[in-house]
Formats: sequence, C-alpha cells, structure tokens
Amino acid sequence: MDALTCKLRKAKEAIEAAERIKIITHHDCDGLACASILSKLLTRREKDFEMEVVKHITPGMRFDGDFDLFIFTDLGSGNLDVIPKSSIVLDHHEISGNSDCLHINPREYGMELSASVLVYLLARSFGFKDLSVPAVIGSVGDLIEPPENVVTDALQFGLEARNDLSIYGSDRPVHMALVYSFTPVIPGITGSESAAVEFLSKLGIKLKENGRWRKYSELTPDERRRLADGLVKELIASGMDPNEAFARKFFVFGRDVREISTFVNACGRLGEYDKGIKGCEGFYDENLLKRYRKKLSACLDAVRSGKVMIERRKHSYIFGGSVIPDTFLGITVSLSMKSLGIGSSVVGFCESDGWIKVSVRTTRNRRVGQLIGKICRSLNGLGGGHEFSGGGIIPLGSEREFIRSFETQDL
Repeated sequence: MDALTCKLRKAKEAIEAAERIKIITHHDCDGLACASILSKLLTRREKDFEMEVVKHITPGMRFDGDFDLFIFTDLGSGNLDVIPKSSIVLDHHEISGNSDCLHINPREYGMELSASVLVYLLARSFGFKDLSVPAVIGSVGDLIEPPENVVTDALQFGLEARNDLSIYGSDRPVHMALVYSFTPVIPGITGSESAAVEFLSKLGIKLKENGRWRKYSELTPDERRRLADGLVKELIASGMDPNEAFARKFFVFGRDVREISTFVNACGRLGEYDKGIKGCEGFYDENLLKRYRKKLSACLDAVRSGKVMIERRKHSYIFGGSVIPDTFLGITVSLSMKSLGIGSSVVGFCESDGWIKVSVRTTRNRRVGQLIGKICRSLNGLGGGHEFSGGGIIPLGSEREFIRSFETQDL
C-alpha cells in the first residue's frame, strides 16, 4: 500500500471512530466542492457534523466545541502550527509548520491534485464513486487537470469529456462566450462585447437567428472551423501559444464544467456558500452570476480608472482599501495582470475583517506560496499558496513592511 493510500485509510478510520465532526473548508470552488463531497459522505455514514466555510485562517482563530474530529479541506497545510491535534487536513497548498494532526497533502508524494480530488479519494475508499463529479468541478475551478481515474469514475455518473475550442460558455451567445474568455485571454476581444461582435462578423459567422442571439453550441461545423482559425490567428498575432485555443472540456448537468466552477466560485465570493455547494450538484442561478459579474467589473473599473492606487516598483502593487472586497482581491489581481499589463508579479492589498488581505500573482515559476507565507508570518500574520500564486493576511497598516520584504525577492 502506498503512503497516500495508507494515510487515506487512517482518515477513514478516524471518521468511522468519531462521534461529532466539524468541517472547516475554504470558500472557493475547490473548497465548496470538498464540502459537497464530505457532507454527503458523512450523511451517508450517519455522522453528526457541522460545517464552517472560511475565507482564511487567522492567528488566534479558535477551534473548539464538542467535536471529536476536525476536518480541514483546501486549507491548513500552510498553517499547520495552528491546527489542533485532533484533526485531518486534506489540502494541496504549500506546506509550512508542524502539527501532530493527520496531514494529507499530495505535494508530499510529488503529485498535483486539487483538494476536492483528495477528498474524493477518501470518499472513494468508502465506496462512493458517484461523488467524483464534484471533484472534477473543484479541480477545474482550481485550474488543475483532474486525474484520469477520477474522470473515469465521473463518466459513469453523467460527466462527458470532449476536445473543443477552449472558449468559455458553450451554452451562451457566441459573442458573449468570447467576451468572458479568460483561458485564454483574447487580446482586444476578452471583456469587449463590441469587439467580439466585430470579430465574428468579419469571420462571416451569423450572430442572430429569428431575432435571437445564436449560441456557440448552435454553430455549424464550418462556422466552428472558421472561428477556430480566427482565434488561432489572433493568438499568434499577439505572441501567444495558438494551442491555448483548444482544450479537453468536461460537461455535466447540461453545462460546461467551467461555467459550473465559475458559478460555484461566484457563490463563494458573494458569501452564498449553500448555493455554491448545491452548484456542485446541479443547481445554477444566472441572476447570482450577473451580480458577481457586476461586482467584478466594478473592481476592474476601479483599477483601470485609478480609484485605487497602483504603485509600480520592482513589482507592482494594487491598494484596494475598502473599494475591492477581500473575496474579489485575487481575481482582480489576476485579471488586472492579464488584461492591463501592470506587471509580471502583482500584489494586491485590501481590508478584511480587521486585517489586511494580501493576494499575489506572478508569471514566474517560483514557490510564491512559501514566500508569501514566510513574509506574512514575519509580520504576525498567516499565508501560503501555490507556485504562481499566494495569499495571506497581515495586521492593519503593515503593507509597507510587506512591500519592503517582497521587493528584495528576485521573482
């Protein structure tokens, strides 16, 4: 038995032995997918449990109550020093600190898995293969390719997989699919409805039929070929990899899984956690997405218009203050870096429940999560993340100290 399987077996035994369980999970798509899987697992095992969705772990956060077992999902690895001994941590972020808890992280075995896939592998040990679908949704939401064995399981429970253009939203008007395309970003077209309409018109693609906007799924094979050729030319002209125009795409509940993961992420950022968990099980609310897009547009407009300060040094810094909500800081930094060209390493700051939230994105292949965690802890905060992205919290007013430390880093 390999080491990961052995640890998952210990986690299964701990769950079977526990009377009352507390789940603490992250608020993004991967974390909410974990919540979907674990809540069904524990319900089927007739366990008494509570669930808490959090934006981050803070210094001094209390983990108490009448619980035999705490289960942390999609967080915890970067802050092991504050995790109770009576805990299971199922996480995939950079590892920092020490704890006597049962810590399960695929990084220790040279694997890249989302937290929801890790939680699914635990559920699979109970025999619940139908919980593979939320694992695929969580993986896609975290931009991690789900492993083939998980995809194979999910194909038995409604998932479809096929190669296609990577544009987002096969069931929305085709011009809006281009407007909302961020993987890849199409320079001059992503984010601009008028530019998308002009681009499609030049390709000779009919946009309306019987007074109704045509969806990407309604295009003829010849129109899809012309669109593919046009996108490849656009990416090449912008110096981008033309292969980014294509991807293996997953569909379930009648939708592109990327649409579902965006919806679940939107629920998390808007604090609609229950709806996000249900989104991993087929629920969808277009009005909630409209609220999310409106808020995200306002954040990006604040950066473009100068409502929030941008400071360019060796790296670039966005000071969101109270203008950019803490749940929108990471996506604002990412999209600002991609569409506004403000730097290859960008740090965002904003207010968050009496702390300053920090969010970092870089195009350089470095262990940013470990670096951010180290700087945050030196300022009496906490942090962590991945190779290309990281985040954390620091005390109010310590942004300049963070910048001084970060500027010394050669990313």
